[in-house]
Amino acid sequence: MTDENINPQNIPIQSPNTDLTNQKSPPSSSKKTILIVLLIILIIAISLLFFLFFNQKEKSTNPTIIPTVNPQISMATSGQLAPSSGVQITPEFVPDEVIVKYKTGQSPDEIKDENKKNKLEDSLQRIGVLSQEKLYNSDDPILKRSYLLKFKKGSDILNAIEKLNKLEEIEYAEPNNIQNTF
Repeated sequence: MTDENINPQNIPIQSPNTDLTNQKSPPSSSKKTILIVLLIILIIAISLLFFLFFNQKEKSTNPTIIPTVNPQISMATSGQLAPSSGVQITPEFVPDEVIVKYKTGQSPDEIKDENKKNKLEDSLQRIGVLSQEKLYNSDDPILKRSYLLKFKKGSDILNAIEKLNKLEEIEYAEPNNIQNTF
């Protein structure tokens, strides 16, 4: 026997076992995949719970806004006064702005006759219009006739809408309503 195979107690050392059947194998790739999927599901579940918790808390702390208006606005939008129950609910609109849709061939861009164009501009100025701009940059025949009219601050928009609706060039006029999402 050689010195390398003998230990101090003179017990022969067995040669290293090259048989791999007795060794424990590392976790298989399918076990790793399952663990990763479970970890991802856990992360998503925790994120969802936090989202639901904070979203619920946010809803409960926001006050409910109910727009109220005077009887003139209620009469102008419905044609009748609302019952005197106190609070009247009607859509909110941007102050000092009106949306109009001109009849076909009657918008400022479509009128060819200068006298007719000047008459329209004079009528709009008498009603109190400071400026007008296209609402949409479109070649669509309906959209290109929609305009946003701006009035001086504090103008009586409902009175202006009544006067605008009486003009022969205008198909309709309405307040620039504020759209609220729920």
